[in-house]
Amino acid sequence: MRLDSFRVTNFRSVEDSEEVTLGDMVCLVGKNEAGKTALLQALAGLNPHPATSTVFDRERDYPRRHLNEYDARHPKEEGEAIVITSKWSLSPEDVATLAEALGPDCLRSRQITLSRRYDDETFRIDVPLNYPAIAEYLMASHGLGETVREPLAEATTTDMLRKALEALAEPTPDQVALLETIRSFPGQNAVGFVGSYIRSVTPQFMYFSYYDRMAGQIRVDDIVRNGDAPYHHPGHPHGNTHLDVGERVFLDFLEFAGTSVEEIKASTTYESLNAKCESASNAITDQLQEYWT
Repeated sequence: MRLDSFRVTNFRSVEDSEEVTLGDMVCLVGKNEAGKTALLQALAGLNPHPATSTVFDRERDYPRRHLNEYDARHPKEEGEAIVITSKWSLSPEDVATLAEALGPDCLRSRQITLSRRYDDETFRIDVPLNYPAIAEYLMASHGLGETVREPLAEATTTDMLRKALEALAEPTPDQVALLETIRSFPGQNAVGFVGSYIRSVTPQFMYFSYYDRMAGQIRVDDIVRNGDAPYHHPGHPHGNTHLDVGERVFLDFLEFAGTSVEEIKASTTYESLNAKCESASNAITDQLQEYWT
């Protein structure tokens, strides 16, 4: 799945961002309090990673200037206010997976919409399904000829098809097999099957505005504060808890490079140490480029 665009509404300082179209790289530029953080937090709340779980809270997040008018602006029959609406393009692999179960013409479009409102526990899914084509494919793939299709002629959705099959007094083996297939879908229909699949492949978002930074200059003797005692990670028993964040990042970097503080202390040549650090740096760069693309 690829995120094509998103729109934030009714969230903090953003009453309506209008549609934000995304390319391979996106940069948000604006003065302080312009709403950059609000946009990212709303997007992160669409499908948040458990480590940075997000719940849209009306009293906290709805624009304060309109909070007292919430019920009038969003009548109950229309549902809670929408915070984030996003459009995604399904990948060829996604389309192939759905087509295998529901037929090659099961989708009217590869673009789907995911959204989330206040009080929603998770995001909502809108997929342009071709219901008649799905019903036709399921009947054909289970070998239902014209004769056995007659009681199912009015069925244009999987719900209608399932109910028509359940109403048969003496279903044929092919009809029984078709009914079992539909019942095996989450929700016992095509919508449930597609929704379950979409949820399994939708990326999770993490929002954070703080990151650890390696110290610019480090003295090995400052890290090994107990003479020649080996360094223990703070997470280990007897761990050294006196290291600051920058020094801990440095030790993680050394571990990634395949070396250690003890090796550095014992090193007799600069070239050997420099080669290991450069190797680790290149490996990290490769990982960043992989995740970026």
